[in-house]
Amino acid sequence: ETRVWRAKSNIRLGNDELAIETMLLLLDVLDEAENVPARIIEEANTTMAMAYSQTDTISKAIHYLKKATETSYNKEQTGRNMFVLGQIYNELNQKDSARMVFEKLANTRRMPDKYRVHANIELAKSYAKDSTDISLVKRFKKLIKDTDNRKYYDELYYQLGVLYQGRNEIHKAVEAYKKSLKAKNGSDYQKTYTYERLGNIYFNKSDYLLAENYYDSVIQVVPKLYENEKRIRRIKRKNKGLTSLKKYEDIIY
Repeated sequence: ETRVWRAKSNIRLGNDELAIETMLLLLDVLDEAENVPARIIEEANTTMAMAYSQTDTISKAIHYLKKATETSYNKEQTGRNMFVLGQIYNELNQKDSARMVFEKLANTRRMPDKYRVHANIELAKSYAKDSTDISLVKRFKKLIKDTDNRKYYDELYYQLGVLYQGRNEIHKAVEAYKKSLKAKNGSDYQKTYTYERLGNIYFNKSDYLLAENYYDSVIQVVPKLYENEKRIRRIKRKNKGLTSLKKYEDIIY
């Protein structure tokens, strides 16, 4: 337990190689020992995965994340490990592997809600191009119906809107996006995506006044930390163009 703590401290200090060396010695000891508490095995493998991810040795990070999830002692830690594993697979463009991990996490009831809900969201993103898949729409409606998921309504309604939009059910998409915006405890950053989607819908309908209003809302709610994001800068340029167009039309008419 002390070695795990030391290894974590070394990772925080940037001494990743030393942390790996410490944990390799510990894991060798654990392999030979009997009746080792599951908690120690889980923490040791999780710490190894953390250290290897810091050194960009992704294949080994994956190996130890898998080992950590086999123990499944701490539900919070297991849920986090599975979610991180799915994200790594996504970054490596190993979509099938990512889906398998997220599907398992989404369907494991004993996992914390935040990981199950976000696993469902990641699954929906990975299937976003399949506009014929109604099963995901049903899945998200079921998640929304569960009042235990209220704190995630902004994200759930947003993703439901994306699914409807992918199926070209624009009216339903708009309704879902508006419900996302009305959700209590919704984050301002999430709202930037929702307002942008609504702006794009009306822009494509050539309703430039309404599109401008939604793009302007993005600019109004975006947290300062994200003001210079490429996406936000693009929206600002688009909104500026629509404002100029409106002024031009006002002069003509």
